Amino acid sequence: RDRHAFAYEPNQGQLVLFGGLRPQGIQLNPLSDAHAYDLATSSWRALAPTGSAPTARADARLFWVPHQNRFLLFGGTTVAQGGGTRFNELWALTINAAAGTATWTLLTPGGTVPSARNAPCSAYDELGRRFISFGGDTASGATSQTYTYDVDANTWALEVVSGTVPSARA
Repeated sequence: RDRHAFAYEPNQGQLVLFGGLRPQGIQLNPLSDAHAYDLATSSWRALAPTGSAPTARADARLFWVPHQNRFLLFGGTTVAQGGGTRFNELWALTINAAAGTATWTLLTPGGTVPSARNAPCSAYDELGRRFISFGGDTASGATSQTYTYDVDANTWALEVVSGTVPSARA
């Protein structure tokens, strides 16, 4: 597996993995499965979330939103080398390890939604309650745009930045 999304969730002491690419011969096929690793027991378990699930993809970003007690998954692509479908979808994944349940929910944010992209540089700002995404590979190539997603308002914003902006990258 390569180019999967991976994030830590401290409340239940687990790491969650989604998607990525599986080599099969000379092809790399996108995956749509989700797994959780329990840090206390050093064991993996496959998740079988209810609801519609994200399409198989690689190069998506997964992050934990503590005050909402869920993961968010953004972007990704269906292929390893250009020409495939890129996504700008935002999905929520809620997991209850004790009950053995998980649920995917497709979100419909407002604001200035980023174009479809894969492999952006991304981080979650817990104090600001926002996801920050820089760059990524779009249909037009690499970009140097900076977007923020306000998790409480469910809105995206294209940031007006100053200073020496890093060059476009994915």
